Order: sequence, then C-alpha cells, then structure tokens
Amino acid sequence: IDCDIAQRLFEHSAKPMLVSNTDGELIAGNHAAREFTDCDRHELPGRHLPDMLTQHSDVVKQHLDTVTTGESELVRTALPRVDDEDILIELTSEQLSRHGANHICTTIHTGSPVADEQLASPQTQRSTTTDRAVLRRLNEITFSGQEFDTAIEELLSLGCDYLGLETGILSDVDGTVYEIEAVVDWTGTHEVGTIYDIEETMCQAVFASEKEAVLSFADVAETTRKNHPAAESVHAYIAAPVIVNGETHGTVNFSMKRPREEPFRQEEETFLTLITDWISTEIERRQRFEELKRYETILETVDDPVYALDTENRVTYLNDAAMREFGCGDEIIGERLSSDRYCHDIERIYHHVESLLSADNQSETATFELEAANGESKTVESRVGLINNGEFRGAAGVLRDITAWKEREQRLESFQHLIEEAADGVAILEDQEYTYIDQTHVDMYGFEAKEQLLGSTWRELYGETEIDRLESEAFPVLRAEGNWRGMVTGRRPDGSTFPAEISLTMVEGDRTVCTVRDETERQAQERKLKQEVQRRKDNERQYRTLAENIPNAAVLTFDADLTYKLAAGKLLSLFESEAASIRDKRVGTVLINPDHELIPRFRAAVNGERTDSQIELRGRILRIHIVPITSSDTSGLILIQDITDEAYRERELFEERERFRLLTESVSEYAFLIVNRDGTIQMWDESASNTFGYDTQIATGMSMTAIYPAVKRDLGVPDRLLQQAAIAGESTYEGQLIRDDGSEFYAEVSYAPLESDRGDFRGYAMVVHDLTDQRRQRRRTERFVEQSDDVITIVDTEGTITYASGSSTRILEFEPDALTETNLFDYLHPDSREDVMEAFFAATETHDATSQFSCRLRSGDGEWLNIELQCRNMLGDDAIGGMLVYLRDVTERKQRARRFEGIFNQ
Repeated sequence: IDCDIAQRLFEHSAKPMLVSNTDGELIAGNHAAREFTDCDRHELPGRHLPDMLTQHSDVVKQHLDTVTTGESELVRTALPRVDDEDILIELTSEQLSRHGANHICTTIHTGSPVADEQLASPQTQRSTTTDRAVLRRLNEITFSGQEFDTAIEELLSLGCDYLGLETGILSDVDGTVYEIEAVVDWTGTHEVGTIYDIEETMCQAVFASEKEAVLSFADVAETTRKNHPAAESVHAYIAAPVIVNGETHGTVNFSMKRPREEPFRQEEETFLTLITDWISTEIERRQRFEELKRYETILETVDDPVYALDTENRVTYLNDAAMREFGCGDEIIGERLSSDRYCHDIERIYHHVESLLSADNQSETATFELEAANGESKTVESRVGLINNGEFRGAAGVLRDITAWKEREQRLESFQHLIEEAADGVAILEDQEYTYIDQTHVDMYGFEAKEQLLGSTWRELYGETEIDRLESEAFPVLRAEGNWRGMVTGRRPDGSTFPAEISLTMVEGDRTVCTVRDETERQAQERKLKQEVQRRKDNERQYRTLAENIPNAAVLTFDADLTYKLAAGKLLSLFESEAASIRDKRVGTVLINPDHELIPRFRAAVNGERTDSQIELRGRILRIHIVPITSSDTSGLILIQDITDEAYRERELFEERERFRLLTESVSEYAFLIVNRDGTIQMWDESASNTFGYDTQIATGMSMTAIYPAVKRDLGVPDRLLQQAAIAGESTYEGQLIRDDGSEFYAEVSYAPLESDRGDFRGYAMVVHDLTDQRRQRRRTERFVEQSDDVITIVDTEGTITYASGSSTRILEFEPDALTETNLFDYLHPDSREDVMEAFFAATETHDATSQFSCRLRSGDGEWLNIELQCRNMLGDDAIGGMLVYLRDVTERKQRARRFEGIFNQ
C-alpha cells in the first residue's frame, strides 16, 4: 500500500520529479517532468541529468555525489529551452533504497528566466544544514504511509520548527466560512473546528493575490496589509492555497504574533509549496477512494448483475448479483467467463462488446434471451459502455432481468387485441374528449379510422336531442355514483341512426371508460320473437288436433324454460292427470327427468338425429319422440305412444345395449391405475392416457407422485395416501392433479389395496375421477345466484338468516355478511310482520311446503321496499337444510301501478 501511495504521489505531483541511479542516469520521470523536458515516456530513460544541464553539469554531478553521502544541498542552476532562454531551476534530491539498490529522486523547482550571473554563485549554492534536514524529514513524513491526520500534524509541527513560527494551520474555506481543519499552536489560541469569517483572517489576502502563489511577510507593519483586521494578532505570516481538483480547498498557513527577524527565503516558500502539493494530492486521492467505495457499495446493493471486462474480455469486477448470475466467485477475477462452466450464453455479452467497438459507439443497449448458470432462461436488457480514456481500456455492463416486464407487455398486447376483436366498442374519454378508441367503436359509428374521433368529443356521435338527454340524465348519475348504463340512439356521419346500449364508468381523475353495444340485431330478434309466439299459438291448435287423432297417444309441448305449455291425447289418463293440470308444470315432474333424458335428446333432435326413447309407466311401455318445434330455441314437442307389446320383444336387446352405453359413457370420466408398494405405476390403461396425456410405455414404471403438484409431493401426500389405504382399507384424495403438458385439473382419487384369492398383496388400485365439468357447473350455478334479480336466502326455523346471496348488496343495500346471523323478521314492517311470521312458521311444519306473500322490508339505507317474498321448506334437503326464501324488490312496479291508478282516477 505504501508503494502504491508513493507511486500516486510521484505520478500526480505538480512538480517535475526524476528518478536516476547514483551516476545520474535517468530511470523514470513523472508526467510533470516529461512535459517540462519535452521528452516522452520512452525518451527519458537512459539520459543523464548532468548532461541535460550542460552549462552547469559539474555542479549537478557534485550535487548528486553529495546525495549519496547524505550531505545533499539545494542546487540552483539553469535549464536550456528551445526558445534559447534559460529557465532558473532549483534541484532538491533524496536518496531512495529499494530491493537493495540505491536511487536518487530529484525534484525540480522552476523559476523565471535569469541571467548567467545569477547561477552557481557561492551564495546561491549555499544551503543550511537545516534545509537539508527539513527536506529529508518532509520526504519521510509524506512517504511513510501513516494516517492522514497524523501526517498533517507532523507537517504542521515541522513547519513551525523550520520557519520559527508559533502557529501552523490547515484551513477549510467554503465561501466566506473559514474553519480550522488541523492546527499546531504553541500559544494555545486556536482549536480544531473553530470557525471565522474569511474577512477576519489573513487568508483573505491569500485568495486576493495570484492563484496558487505563496503569500509571506516577516512584519505586517511594513506591508500594505498593516490595517487588515487580522494584523493585530498576526505579524509574521506565510501561507499558500490548497487546490483540490481545480477548486480551492483552503490554505496551509504559519504565523506568529510578533515580527520575524529575517524575511522568508525562497527555500522556505518552496518548503510550503511542497506541503500544499502533497496535501492537495492526498485529499484528491482520499476523495477518489471514498467515491470508489461509494460506487462499489452501490453496485453491491443493486440486484442487477454488474460486470467489468478488460480488453481481452477478462473479468476485472463482478458484483454479488453478477456472481450469482454467472455462478462464480472472486476466483474468476482476471479470467474469462466460459460458457460451459458459467453462463451458457456469455458469448452474447462478448458479441455485444464487439459490436459496440465496430460501430464506434460509447454505449449501447440490447435485448436478448440469456440462459444463466442454473439453466434458467430469461429475457435481459444488456447495457454496455466502453471504458475509454484516449484508448480502449475495456468495457462495463449491466444486465437487467426484464422477463416479467416482457411478459406483461405481451399480456397487454393480447388484451389490446381482445379489445379490438370484441363485439362491444371500447373508448376512453378525458375531459369528455376521446383519448383512446378501439376499431369496433369506430366501425359501429360509421367512421373509417380512429384518428377521425381521437381528440373529438362524444357529442360528434349523437343528435342534439340525445345530447341534451345524456347531459341531463346520464352525467349527473355518473358523477354521483361513478357509473351509468342505458339505451341511446347513435348517429353515423351519413345521417343514419342505430339503437345502442352504453355503459359509462368513471376512473381516476376526469377519465371515463365507455363501452357500447349495437342493439340493432337484438331488437330485430325481439320483433322476430313476437312473431314466433304468434306462430306457436297457431301451431298449438294443430298439435292438439294431432293428439286427438292418434290412438293410444299423447302430445306435450314445452317452452325454453322447460315448462309444459300444452297436453292433449287419450294416453294422458295413464298419468292420472288432466290436460289442464299438466300445463305450466316443470318438465320432469310429469314424465321424465330433464337432466338425463330430455335435454340431450332434444339437442340431438335439433341436430337431425333420431331421438326415440322408451319408458315404463304403471306396467306399460311408452315410446317417446322428442321433436324440435323450431331450430332456433329450446322449445319442443313430445309425442308419447303405448308400445308395450313391441317393447317386451326388444327389451332384452335394449337392456344389453343400454348397459354397454352406460359403461362406455362412464369410462370417459374415470382413469384406472395399479401401483406397487413404492407407488410405482404397474398398470396404465387407455382411460388414464386420455386423462393425463402420458403414453402407456412412458407411464409404466413412473412414480405416481408425478401426477401430484409439487406442493403435495413436498408434504408427502402420495405416500400418506398409500399408507392410509394399507391401514384403513381405503383412502381418498380430492384436489389438483397434473397432466403431462403441465396443466392442472380437479379430480377425486380413491385408493384400495388389491389381494389375490389367497390374500397375497398385489398392489393398490387407483381410480381417478375427473371433476372438472362438475366444478364448472357448480361455479356456473353460483354465478347465476349472485347475478339473480332476486335475493336468495336460507333461513332456519327461528327466522335467522344463515346465507344471503351477493345480490343483496345491489337490491337491499346490505352486504351478505351483514345479513348473516340476523333475524329476517327484524327487517319487516310492523304492519305485515305478523302475517308473514304466521305463514312462515306454518310452512316449517310441512316438507316442501311453499308460501308467497307481499310485505315491506327495510333496506340498508333505511328505505322501506315493497317485497314479494316466496318461501319453500327445504329442511329435508341435505344441501340446503333450511327454509329457502326468495326476496324480490317490486317497489318500482308498485309505484308505477299507483301512478297508473292515479291517472285512471283522474
């Protein structure tokens, strides 16, 4: 470290410095010396210092000889210049020893052009023993490598002793603030940290004089500064500025309260200059070192890999993140990163540096896929900059993982594509002007390009009447509630109009999201539906005639709600029902179960397939034909014929086929496996291949844990299921499983041990039941309940609400959790509470009993709503286990009826 400091002081010193052997042959020179002698780095070595000073070479040789004996004196001579004008210089030399060899370090102190009579006189060559000792001590302190504060204190003490003054100060000057940074004071007047106004100190005179010049006087009374505010306490004074990175840091000054007997000599001013030069260099070095430490601390804390390479792509620096990324440690410093040992795609980084050099750019950013040392593939943004100080010195770079950002960008692009392809138009308005609009919106309103609407207001798309209506009806609600939905009439540039439904939603600031749907087709369908209703009425008369003319037959029709609308024919007597009693009953309550028979057969009929089926009722076998009335909806006709005799002949064949059908239909939902004690798959059938995607050859011999998610494997769930089956005779798991392609699905898995007739263990049978469709149906049902116009509740026999659907928030202004565990009757108006309670408690006594009545109910905002309440006893249903209560808000309908009644009475 001491050698490094000495090297920096030597190279960065402002004074020319030359290193020679004891004969004066030059070995090296610092930057200042090369500029001073007009020689480059390669020309100096080998030249002789005495020969360079031709007029006084003997004096210089004698000076070098005295250095080797330890009696060196300052020598003053002249250096020839190319402009034929000699420059007065002073040489001070110090003997250095390193690795057993002696060298001489000579410092050149320059002056101004002089005449020959100024040189080599006995007076100018004479220097005191004190000067030699002080210079030697100065070199010892500055090259000792000790702490900065300690060295400063020793230098100030040395200066006080050498100059014969009482006080030595290193100051820090910031604007008009003068602060003592270090001090040696034999009078005890000054302390470190004391602050003065610069105008009150003699340093003000230093800064007022020529920059970097030494200011000195032995008696202030003999100078123009005798009236300075500091002249009263400072009579003898010598100071020089400390310049750090081109800026004034402060001063080094020595002073005394009484005059000095002799004026300051040139040697003494040179001594002070040497001190300030060393302090300036040392402060700059310390600042650079602290800055490097800060940079290194910052680089070590960032999560992005940072690296530096030399000209041969050898690593000179890696932060912790880069070491993790490349899978290496400090051992890689000075080496190249190899693709086989560290980062598989390191050549991409090298190629990035090469492309930067070939393009003659200083920095560049590129994006590419990178496979790290751990095999992980990611998208990185690589920014590389050249280290270039006059010539290519290497490169430094930062790798930023932008995988998540790229994925988000792709998702946003996909979302944008979905918006553009959606049937609904989407637009965003700010201050009622379009800032975003998709192509669907543009096409719907008859424009050709988005640019025609961007920057325009929404009023461009509507007539005056519609504009007035929206401003008076829609926007007040939008500002109050944050959203509005309603019907509008849009206007196209060609003057044509169309009906549309729009939804307005306020978002942050004054931005509004608008979605619009063209209702032209829907309204046309409504008109068509009315025509279809009339047509069905006409057809009903024909169906009734048909049923009455077919012997031993009956005709039933049902609508889209799976409700019977017509029943006719002599065969109805078999059901012990009259035609009128069948009307409006649900499909399945009279004849067949709609989930297992009617719906799939009706869909088959719509597709043109044959839909004959047979049922047995009261000892008779009936053939049922399901015929679609129209192919546009789910309304249909059921034709029933008594075919008992024919059916008995076909029964045996039919049952056999039915068993086969049921078997084949059920197989698609189950997969069958056999595993041994260790969970290794021994048997894998075709149903398992269809369920999981593995071929039989691949699956056989594979561990069954492969079909479980990693979290279940980590918890040991597969092993626990086998252990439980061995002990309890069976075990069951319900949850997520994994297919070959990595996708997950919800399933039920049952385990049971297999034994031979002799009781030998033969493995475990696994039956996997795919529950994906069942869960989807359950979620669809839950969603339907949440979006219903009715509030659906489950109430116990005391009237306490145990469940409330999510629609309670929208209809009753109550959150579902707020209603739960409260009593339904507490919300009813006192006028109707008693009647409702009597009907409710009566219904609890009879299974499947229903009752319906009107009442008033208090909403969450304190208003009384008109409610139609329908109650059904579902206490015996395991899934419900309570009274199922439907609440429908008919307040608006009641108000409308009262208005009509008032109009009628008028």
